Amino acid sequence: MTKYFNLPKSTKFIFLLAALCFKVFLAIQLLILFNFIHASYEITVMSLVSFGLYIPLSAKFVYDIYCFYKREKQLIDDKMAAINSSCIMVVFDENGTILEVNENFCLSTGYKSQEIIGEEHRTLIPPEILNDTKYSSFWDKLRNGKYFEGNFQRTKKDGSIVWLSATYTPVKSLSGKVYQVIKIAQDITESYQDKEEILKQNTYLEHAAKILRHDMHSGINTYMPRGLKSLQRRLTQEKIKELKLEAPIRLIEDGLKHTQKVYDGVREFTNLVKKDVVLEKQKKDLQSILVEYLSLTSYSDQVKIDWLPEIPVNEPLFCTAIDNFIRNGLKYNDSDTKLIKIEMVDDNYIGIIDNGRGMTKDQFIENSKPYTRGQNKGENGTGLGLNISIAILNEHGFTVECEPQKKGTMIKVKIK
Repeated sequence: MTKYFNLPKSTKFIFLLAALCFKVFLAIQLLILFNFIHASYEITVMSLVSFGLYIPLSAKFVYDIYCFYKREKQLIDDKMAAINSSCIMVVFDENGTILEVNENFCLSTGYKSQEIIGEEHRTLIPPEILNDTKYSSFWDKLRNGKYFEGNFQRTKKDGSIVWLSATYTPVKSLSGKVYQVIKIAQDITESYQDKEEILKQNTYLEHAAKILRHDMHSGINTYMPRGLKSLQRRLTQEKIKELKLEAPIRLIEDGLKHTQKVYDGVREFTNLVKKDVVLEKQKKDLQSILVEYLSLTSYSDQVKIDWLPEIPVNEPLFCTAIDNFIRNGLKYNDSDTKLIKIEMVDDNYIGIIDNGRGMTKDQFIENSKPYTRGQNKGENGTGLGLNISIAILNEHGFTVECEPQKKGTMIKVKIK
């Protein structure tokens, strides 16, 4: 009945017309049979016409039904072909016995179809999962009609592991009983391993950052300032002038001040790994804090900073992120005069504009991934700076975009 209501309107109309003609013919015959009416010429013609219309209309209806189901079957076949071309597909019976596999399954697991058909699903399960109580109820739940979706660890023919993003869908008979389970999957082993590697590297990075934070605190905030003050106490101003130590001491002081700012950024960044941390922000004049941050760097004269608004930011982290964009703009720059300009592009965006090699939006997205660097770059780098800078600004609620220029690149930071 459900399929009937899915038929085209024209087919339904033909069916209703044929049914009406047959009812008219049947009604006339019954009336004649029980002597309610006599089989006159007019009645006989009406009976023959109704029956004559019923036969071709019925034939047309049957033909339309045949064409409809043929089209439906072709659509199903096309969909299955599309699934088979791009996905792994396995068909099980209700007990987990493999009934059918496609070529993608064989390519992913190393089994030939004749080797695996007739085997149980547990053949593909690693031993440690087989012993898990969750797996023991897996097929019971499928038989009860439960649908499963997720990432699953499976064993290949050679014993190695394959990771699948899969769905297990129970198929029910008209009585409502599950008689098959269809599994549709994608092999995500490579991306899963890449993700695991990044998580491992991020763990190492987190530990390294904490060690760096500890050692920088000890050296920069304690021992180096203490040692410098001790030297200045032991030497008179006349002795410092005589030994021509004024310029070196000033350089050490300026370098120490800038390094302490870098340490503040490291401290604030490592704080972000704490659970439920809330980024501390204060209202700051962005132009002033960036000018002050860059004043002790060797490249401050290559950066021009126009008026910027006063908004709440975490000063050490914000300056660290913008400074990374500046250093990238100077580092990947083959111009004779390397320049960076920072200005408000409009009311919502800060632009960091360089006159370097330039970068497309796609390159920016790719280089934003952790441990990723541009191709054919002669300069050294970890591939983390851009990723970390974007993460810092995202923590502020800002977004970062890239807009290629005729010469160079504009990094746009949306602050509103």
